[in-house]
Amino acid sequence: MSALAHHVLAALAGVLGGLASAVPVGPVNVTLINEAARHGRRRAWWVGCGAGTMEMIFCVLGFAGSSSLQGVPWLQSLFQLVGVIVIMGLGWHYLTTRSLPGYGRAEAAVRRRYQPHAAFALGFVRVLGNPGVLVYWVAVAASFTAHGLVGPDGRGRAACLAGVALATFGWFGLLGWLAAQVHGRISPSWLLRLSRYSGALLLVVAAVLGSRLAWTWLSR
Repeated sequence: MSALAHHVLAALAGVLGGLASAVPVGPVNVTLINEAARHGRRRAWWVGCGAGTMEMIFCVLGFAGSSSLQGVPWLQSLFQLVGVIVIMGLGWHYLTTRSLPGYGRAEAAVRRRYQPHAAFALGFVRVLGNPGVLVYWVAVAASFTAHGLVGPDGRGRAACLAGVALATFGWFGLLGWLAAQVHGRISPSWLLRLSRYSGALLLVVAAVLGSRLAWTWLSR
């Protein structure tokens, strides 16, 4: 496979990972919809920018941690397995979600500590207070790296990060625009449906990665 094809694959993996993280219903999407209804598309856009920025920081941290996998086969296999389990667990959780989630303890503590008022800070803190996002990106980055979807070189990771940015900022921008157009009248059932679609997507990704991992082990 050529270098260009590797970079395109890394970018597509980033888009997939970014959508799977941003689309599921949660405090960020709910806040974005509420802000669009109350203050319009511009404020919702800044909320999405803040959330997307923190999402990218978590993603970068995840790939920084995955750099230790290079050249250690048993560690790669371990993180491949852990990544598949985490992605499968998140997928099942999103697929079986039956109500809009509230704020977790960590996010509530961050909100009390910082009490953001600016739109950018509001979105930033929403993601900062959700440790599950960091766990997700650590698992995804390790899994993508171990499976060879994202190369160890800087260009491969930059392509993946570009895909993540396109997916996250694009989704938050689209949702903010849509919420402003309908004045926030987006039904909870529609959000839950999107969450289930994202969960199904994560389960498909886990199945593909798990199959590749099993084939690798059996071929040894």
